[in-house]
This record gives sequence, C-alpha cells and structure tokens, in this order.
Amino acid sequence: MEPSADADEIRRKREQELRLKLVLQQLLAPEAIGRLNNIRMSNPELFESLVQLFVTLHQQGKISGKVSEEQLKSLVARVLEQKRETKITFARK
Repeated sequence: MEPSADADEIRRKREQELRLKLVLQQLLAPEAIGRLNNIRMSNPELFESLVQLFVTLHQQGKISGKVSEEQLKSLVARVLEQKRETKITFARK
C-alpha cells in the first residue's frame, strides 16, 4: 500500500470511531459509557455486539431516553446468555 492510502485508512477509522462515540453519547448515560469502555478493553467482541445492538435498537426506535448503567448490565447479561456455547455430551452404554 502507498503511504497516502495508509493515511486515508487511518483517517477513515478515526472518523468512524468519532461518529460511533457521538452516537453512543446520545444513547447512553455517562455511567453506561464508562462501563461500555471497560467492556471494550476487556472483551472487544462483546463490545462490538453491544454497539450493533444499540444501533439496531436505535434505528428501530426501541430506545427512548438514555440507557442507564443498569439497563446496560441487563443487555450485557442477555448477550452473554445468547453466546454461551452448548455442551454436547455422549453417554456410553
């Protein structure tokens, strides 16, 4: 890649992160933003899932007001519950 292409890619990523930050500030209470940032550092995959969920819920008009920290905890629990792997065990006769 050319240096200018790298710079363009970095600029696009920064712009996208800034847009995401602005949207999250509109949707989440400050405590929820702090908790979501902690999730981002410890579990980036969960963070991405939650962001997609927030964007979807916002687009569908299902979020009224700002999401509190308690509501975020409940959403995290639901997302984690859905992602749990099912264990299959074989019973030998």
